[in-house]
Amino acid sequence: MNIFRHHRTVLALVILLAAGGLLFSLTARAAETDPLRVIVIDVRQGDATLVISPEGKTMLLDAGQMGTRHSRYDAGQDTIIPLMKSLGLDRVDVIVVTHPHADHIGGVPAIMEEFPVGVIYDSGYPHTVSAYERMLELAREREIPVKVPTAGDLIPFGDHVTVQVLGPTLPLERRSFMNINNQSIVTRVEYGNFSFINTGDAERELEGLMVSSGARLKSTVLNTGHHGSSTSTTPEFFAMVNPEVAVISAGKRNRFSHPDWEVMNRLRRAGTRVMRTDYHGHIIFTSDGETYEVASTPVIEDLTE
Repeated sequence: MNIFRHHRTVLALVILLAAGGLLFSLTARAAETDPLRVIVIDVRQGDATLVISPEGKTMLLDAGQMGTRHSRYDAGQDTIIPLMKSLGLDRVDVIVVTHPHADHIGGVPAIMEEFPVGVIYDSGYPHTVSAYERMLELAREREIPVKVPTAGDLIPFGDHVTVQVLGPTLPLERRSFMNINNQSIVTRVEYGNFSFINTGDAERELEGLMVSSGARLKSTVLNTGHHGSSTSTTPEFFAMVNPEVAVISAGKRNRFSHPDWEVMNRLRRAGTRVMRTDYHGHIIFTSDGETYEVASTPVIEDLTE
């Protein structure tokens, strides 16, 4: 691993946050006037988003991939932990694992080994991927509650931010016909006039169920489903969300050809601002509940060598 390159990217984020007056210490409770921060983290081909409430509570939505014999890059150890430490964070109040695919859950064990964790929300879909089994093992050892939410549930996250579960729309016992992507935990974070919807790898079937549910989908920012794949972001779902900004979390020159050109055209035709981790690096939203700003950092370079 090229440590210098990685630390340079983390340093760039710290400088960016400090320059905007956003860097803060959690040694004391953050003031209620502090903004909401949503950082879509560049974890190469994977997904991870860090949400920091005005009171300083932290929520991690997925945690990228785990290191393997084919790639030494571990999103938790190599990117998320250094990023959190650079921001003065020393715990994770909520972890939401949208579904147990390796590029979403892989970094969770490293996070759990490094920081105290308050609660984990899991889709309930059993999986043999090693990161999922390790997550459950650590949760048992450390007595961390693991909850399986369904649509309509609220995830407690302080007094000023609402986190609503939009999917899965069916209870666990009625999901056997759905594939793992369509059992993704979909969340909508709302702070005043700003909102952020995170869809995991939700595909057209789950998107259709959410549209039919009548739930409030309109959001300022859409973290585009399945890394911008053709399986997701249907015209009907996209029209209901109607975001000002669409984020795509994907690795540079990834082997899946994410994002799909048709999805990209759909976003552009709608006049939606598109930001991609493979182009922009970490993507940082800051909102006071009335307005919001968006900034980005340099893209993480190849860390396998």
